[in-house]
Amino acid sequence: MQIIGCCLTEGWQVQFFCKRVTALHELREAWNATLGLAQNWTWGSDPCWNHWEGVSCFEETVVSLRLDVRGLVGAFSPSIGKLKNLQYLNLANNPGLTGPISEEIGQLSRLYALDLSHNNFGGPFPEFLLKLPVIKRLNLSFNQLTGVLDGGVRTFGHVNIFLIKNNISAVVNLPSPFINPELRGNPVCEDQSSHFPDICSYSGIIPKEILWQQKMSCSTVCDQNSVVHPGTCACYYPYICNMYFGWSPSYGFDETRIDNLRRALASGLKISFENLWIENATYWNISERQLLAKVIFYPASPSRLWDRSQVNDIKSKLIGKTIRLEGYDPYGLIASTLQTAPSNTGTFGGVVAIVALSGVVLCINLRRRPRPPRIDNALGIFDLDLEHYPSCLFLYDELRVSTRNFNRGNKIGEGTFGAVYKGTMVDGSEVAVKELPPNIKQGNQEFLNEVQLISGLQHKNLVKLRGCAISGKNRLLAFEYVENRSLHQALFDPVKALLLEWPIRYNIALGMAKGLACLHSQSPERLAHGDIKANNILLDRHLEPKIADFGLARMCQNNERRVVVHIEGKRGYIAPEYALHGQLTPMTDVFSFGIVALELVSGRQRMNPELPAEEQYLLSYVWNLHEQRRLMDLVDPKIRNECDEEQALVLIKVALLCSQGEASSRPEMAQVVSLLSGDAGVPDVLHRPVFLGLGVIDPNKLRPRPSSLTTWR
Repeated sequence: MQIIGCCLTEGWQVQFFCKRVTALHELREAWNATLGLAQNWTWGSDPCWNHWEGVSCFEETVVSLRLDVRGLVGAFSPSIGKLKNLQYLNLANNPGLTGPISEEIGQLSRLYALDLSHNNFGGPFPEFLLKLPVIKRLNLSFNQLTGVLDGGVRTFGHVNIFLIKNNISAVVNLPSPFINPELRGNPVCEDQSSHFPDICSYSGIIPKEILWQQKMSCSTVCDQNSVVHPGTCACYYPYICNMYFGWSPSYGFDETRIDNLRRALASGLKISFENLWIENATYWNISERQLLAKVIFYPASPSRLWDRSQVNDIKSKLIGKTIRLEGYDPYGLIASTLQTAPSNTGTFGGVVAIVALSGVVLCINLRRRPRPPRIDNALGIFDLDLEHYPSCLFLYDELRVSTRNFNRGNKIGEGTFGAVYKGTMVDGSEVAVKELPPNIKQGNQEFLNEVQLISGLQHKNLVKLRGCAISGKNRLLAFEYVENRSLHQALFDPVKALLLEWPIRYNIALGMAKGLACLHSQSPERLAHGDIKANNILLDRHLEPKIADFGLARMCQNNERRVVVHIEGKRGYIAPEYALHGQLTPMTDVFSFGIVALELVSGRQRMNPELPAEEQYLLSYVWNLHEQRRLMDLVDPKIRNECDEEQALVLIKVALLCSQGEASSRPEMAQVVSLLSGDAGVPDVLHRPVFLGLGVIDPNKLRPRPSSLTTWR
């Protein structure tokens, strides 16, 4: 009766409750009513408010399901597809799970980490997993999967996939820029490992099975919020911390080494060794020599609770790094939460006889429940569990320290969306750290979704986003460091300018076009950059172009004043529809590309008030030359004698096509790539854009609409 009453009510809270409970109970039934779940996953309680075992929620929706080592038995239920907001799913180490992997997982568009290792799933390799839009890590090791791994299935966004010890017999379309597979122990590697050294031997992120976990011999089942003490098997309300430690890969996950870390922590914090335990530990990446661990501080006895001042003392020492942990430096606190005894909030008791009334009672109970305990989290992420963090998440202090506390000497630029600093990580690698403005209204979850989307774009002509960090309202982005700074400096800086010969300039234009084509058509969403200019085209040590700052217009779209400054700061690059109406589409980028291409050819800036009046606005000047049939006069005098005239005319005419006033008259970037590659002939440019007859666009008349800064489908 309770189930029926729940599903027939119309209140939004009740509807969310019903969907959550129904889907999870269907999963429980499919997994043979597993004992541990049967005791905790009960009707009449909400999985989010009542802390169902293995379930994590955010804003009333289930975002994480962690049921590893639970003795699950049965097949994969299609009900998993009902958890539409699921981001992390871990069913590892349940050898009683059999059958094929459910195709409904392919409906989980927000899933970024999936761990099904050490089970007995069989059937052909599930290619639909490679089509998940934001997936970053797949661990299917130690199952019975068969067939072929086709690297061509995934055409966007990088994913690490572990298929160790399955029955994969062949691979095709590998290597691939979009997947990094590990296939040790499969038939495909047995006789041909020398042919596939990159996929048949380990490298990169550590697979799930290389993990240390506290052995637990207790069978105690605790109430909500309480945790089993490994030593006494009693239920406590502990203080739980996620921490990082320096850790050489040569140490391994030795029990003695873990105990030594426990002793060092207990001694430094002056608490009992028996009440400090490390539940699990893993590497995030071998090269970073960093251990991530869940450290649990138990109070003196099950009947006692931590005093808030005691917790604050522990936390301040960990954050301030005032204790010595010789051999485990650098260390730090990532996130922490204090488990507290639940208050008496009443129960959803008895069977309600009237269907409509049962819904009303349920709604009242939901509204009266207190909020779940807040997680004190230096990263600003809602989730405590390390496994739920995206693989591109940095520690805020890690990036801050890399820039020497945002030292002015490390500052390498100031853009529309914040300052940029050069950072040197502990492993010696270099990054470019962008400090975003603190007044961005976008929530942490939306911000992380954007980071996941952007970091998934992999192309040699796009600056790689390595990750992000959050601390309160402070947000950092970490990009690959590009040696030769910007195209603007290379062309126009009086001190740092480079002599760019014609072949290099043409290659820069072609690389820009390829990068934008990837951004527009090869991402899960058709992203528009919105800020294409010479300052945002970076050059690596080989003078290959890399487009920077893509995706930032979306992150900062709700700040109207910043958008006005943003538009005014790029006069001469912006398309008319963006300047006048705030409409940002891929065609806006096409226009800006045309202007940058003209700068490349001419060595002139798009606006220069020091030149004669008829030459001050570059696009207008080029049209004058076009109408006078003098286009070669545009070529930079420094390279005019050596340039390829045919290529120069192609690039100029393509630039004029791209800078047409009507967006519908411009080619798409994929077409631009074909034109510059010589795969298609350049059509005639028909007429001068009408807006050029109006003079240079006055920024004081702009009426930007921030809400228009969206993806274009």
